[in-house]
Amino acid sequence: MKQTNKRKKAVPLSAYNQGIRLLARRDHAVAELRRKLMQRKYSHDEIEEALSRLIARNFLNDERTARIWAEQESQRGGQGRVKALNRMLEHGLSRELASVALEELWDTDLEREHAQIIIQRMTASIPSHELSSPKEKSRLARRLSSRGFSMELIGELLRNLDGTESGSL
Repeated sequence: MKQTNKRKKAVPLSAYNQGIRLLARRDHAVAELRRKLMQRKYSHDEIEEALSRLIARNFLNDERTARIWAEQESQRGGQGRVKALNRMLEHGLSRELASVALEELWDTDLEREHAQIIIQRMTASIPSHELSSPKEKSRLARRLSSRGFSMELIGELLRNLDGTESGSL
């Protein structure tokens, strides 16, 4: 008797079940989940119904997601608040929700700590007499800025780098 290796055809998931499957992996913003369901070619009506059901059951909640992501971003290190905000916006959270969540979890001390770690790594192999050079400070400022730190904080840290308050970028 010959066995055939026939696969059963997968039954397509409803938009609601697909949403649950995606949410089981990680939290999603409503806009992000909508986008993913659209990519899977569900109808607009089916997507909106699924999102409504997920929200009603509290499986999908942008405020909770914003808090969770803000906490994860604050623990990530190596980046500033601006970069964390941009990452949250890319996932579909509103600017207002993302900003509020970051304000609750990120204080100036945390951001300063993240920036100081980057400065320590970058300056570990640089002779101390070169740290106060405008060229080196500009390089550090560009790196910190690209990582989402505010120019105010960057200026403060670079002025303190050589122990003066009159340093400039």
